[in-house]
Amino acid sequence: MDVLKVGIIGCGKISEAYFQGIRRYALLQVVACADQDVERAIRVAREQGIAKGCSVAELLADGRPYLCGERFGAADLTFAALSAAVIVPSVYGTPLPQPELLPAEIAALVCRARDHPAGRFALRMIAEQRHLVPGATAYAS
Repeated sequence: MDVLKVGIIGCGKISEAYFQGIRRYALLQVVACADQDVERAIRVAREQGIAKGCSVAELLADGRPYLCGERFGAADLTFAALSAAVIVPSVYGTPLPQPELLPAEIAALVCRARDHPAGRFALRMIAEQRHLVPGATAYAS
């Protein structure tokens, strides 16, 4: 059976538990770790013997359709759901305040998050995988 190559997003304190857990499975190999603090990702990669430490944007830059494997999975669902608080998609399970209704500095943060490769990835997951109400569209940058 082929080894599944994975990347860890988030190199904070809990990431050590992820690395330890993954080492228990011969079928999993961590090939990259990413963090918003790129220096931390590089340091953790070096400490863990991982080939690449990078930003989330760099990890997603290879054009992968999904975070893990060739089909939509739990990692994609989790990533999109956790991103929703920052990207506030216009179509979601509950109404979320859109940038035009938010204070200017929060609206700017939302717009930056939506324009970031990770935000675009999460918005795409929501747009493609969510059962939309007829006539509704998700935010597209």
